[in-house]
Amino acid sequence: MNNIKSVPAFFRKADLPDYDCGDGVIMKIYRSSSMGELDLYVDELLSAGFSLYDKQIRENNSFYVFFSGDTKVFASFCECDNTVRIIIDNYTVLPSKNPEYSAKITDTVLYQFETDHSLIDCGMCYIVKCSDGSFFIIDSAHMYSVNDNDRLHDFLRSINGAGEKIHIAGWFLSHGHTDHICKFMDFLKYNMSDCVIDGIYYNFVAPGHKDEGEWEESERAVRINFASLLKEHPEIKKYKLHSGQHFYINELEFYVLATHEDVYPNSMSNFNDTSTALMMTYEGTRVSFPGDGGRMISDVMTSRYSDELKCDIMQVSHHGHMGCRTEFYEKSNAKTALFPNTRIKLDEENEKLEENRRIIELADRYYVSSEGTVGLPLPYKAGSEIVYPDETTENFDGIYALWGYEYTDEFKEKVRSDFIKRNNSK
Repeated sequence: MNNIKSVPAFFRKADLPDYDCGDGVIMKIYRSSSMGELDLYVDELLSAGFSLYDKQIRENNSFYVFFSGDTKVFASFCECDNTVRIIIDNYTVLPSKNPEYSAKITDTVLYQFETDHSLIDCGMCYIVKCSDGSFFIIDSAHMYSVNDNDRLHDFLRSINGAGEKIHIAGWFLSHGHTDHICKFMDFLKYNMSDCVIDGIYYNFVAPGHKDEGEWEESERAVRINFASLLKEHPEIKKYKLHSGQHFYINELEFYVLATHEDVYPNSMSNFNDTSTALMMTYEGTRVSFPGDGGRMISDVMTSRYSDELKCDIMQVSHHGHMGCRTEFYEKSNAKTALFPNTRIKLDEENEKLEENRRIIELADRYYVSSEGTVGLPLPYKAGSEIVYPDETTENFDGIYALWGYEYTDEFKEKVRSDFIKRNNSK
C-alpha cells in the first residue's frame, strides 16, 4: 500500500480521479498546469525529506524521480498538454541510472527471434546479447507457438557458450497480451534449471481498469496467471516503468517514451494502447521498441517528441497490424525496420495500411521474423546482419481449423517453395 501521507500534496485538487496504475501504484493529474508549478512541487518534495534520484529534460518535457524509504515519486510536466503528473509508487525497484561495464567476452548483438508462426501470425521476441555474455529480452511468443519456450532456451544456449548458466540481466514485457507474455510464463515454469533472471521490466494495467469490459476475458485470465506466477519468484526484481525513466542494464541505455499512464484519461478500449514504449541506445545506435502501441499512445509520443523518436532500427508496432500512426514512423525515420510478423500477413496488409508502406519506403532494408532469426551486431552498420535458417513454416490445416484463414493450393505451394529456397534445401 502506498504511503501517500508522507508525500506532499500538490497546491490544488487533481482534475481527475486518481488513476490506478496497477501494483498498488496511483497517479494524480493536474491539467492547465505549468513548469513553474512543477518546480514548486519539487521544492516541496525536497523539503519533506525526499531525495532526488534522477532528472531528465527531454525536449519540452521534464521528468523527476524522488525517493524516501520505499516510497518513490515520479513527477513530470509535459508542455504539449500542460499537464503535471504525479505517480506514487511503493512497488518498484529503481533501476540503475549508470552504465555497468564488465569484461567484454563477446560482441553485442540484437536478434529478431523467429517465433513459431505455424499456427499464428503474431508474437514477437527480441534478444540482445550483451558484451559480458548476459542477455536482455523483449517479450516472447504466443501460447499457440507451443514449443517456443524451448526454442528460445536452446537459442540462448547456442549463443551463450557451453557449460555456462544463461544469465538474463533483464526481461522487458511491453504489455499483457498472450502473444507477448505466454512463452515468458512457460520459460519461468519449465526452462529455469540452468538460467537466472535478474529483473523483469514492465508496467501492466490494473485489474478492474475502466476499459476492462472492452478486453477479451481469456486475455484477462492470462494476466491473472501472470501476476500469480511472478509472486512465485521473489528472487527476480520487479521494475515498474514510468515515462521519462532513464536507466541502464549493463552497457545498454534505455529511455521510457510512454506507458498507459500517459494515455489516461483517454480510452484504452484498444488494449494495445496499454503498451510501454522503450528506446534502447548502444554506442550511438538507437533502437525503438513501441510494443503493440496503437493510435492513442502513438499520439502521446508524437505530441511530446520530435528528435527523441529518431532511431536507426525500428520494431514495427503491433506486428504491422494497425499499430502506431504514420507520423510516428516518419519522426522515427528508421533505416532498418523489423516486422515481428509473417510474410503472408505483411503482404496481405501492405495494400491497405499506409503506415506499413511508409515504413518500408523510409527504410533501406527490413526483416520479417517468419523468414528466419536475424542478428544485427551493435553498434549497427548496415550490411552486417546475419540471417539464420528459417525454422518454421505454416501449418495451413491448423491455421484453417483455428482461424478460418483459407488459402489456395497454389499459394500454399509457393510458401513451401519459398521456405525451401531460404534454407537452400532440396
